[in-house]
Amino acid sequence: MVSKRLTILFCISLAIISLTACSKDKESGLINSIFVEKKEGTPDSSNVSGKMPDITIERSCSDETFEALSDSYTSLYEINKAVMEYYYNAEDIPQDEELESILNSAQKYLDMEDMFKQNLISEDEVKEIERSMSEVTDALTTYAMSNGIEIH
Repeated sequence: MVSKRLTILFCISLAIISLTACSKDKESGLINSIFVEKKEGTPDSSNVSGKMPDITIERSCSDETFEALSDSYTSLYEINKAVMEYYYNAEDIPQDEELESILNSAQKYLDMEDMFKQNLISEDEVKEIERSMSEVTDALTTYAMSNGIEIH
């Protein structure tokens, strides 16, 4: 059971890493395609350069779904903070690469906060992100409970 969770968390970590992409171009990378979808338009007589204009399509999720994502983000923030304080401040805890991987995954979600805009993310995308974020939160909660970490 533990190995299945770790495998899932590892896959989530890889997905997050691949979604964040490593590029200087702010409009490249898969993560940006989640939040803003661009389509090519058709040239018209006012488009003297002949270039195709970008048309930004806004997506939107319901208030309830976006609130659930916000709640998941808050829960992840709180549990991540508690586990990090415990793990990095205790002197007698051996290094745990699996936990560090989970903490890194959590931090990647926390770093994405500015990208979570209700009018730029679809209902399905929010549900998928929330599901993945909840898996990381569950793994950290399990660690916290097994080590007697108090969550504020």
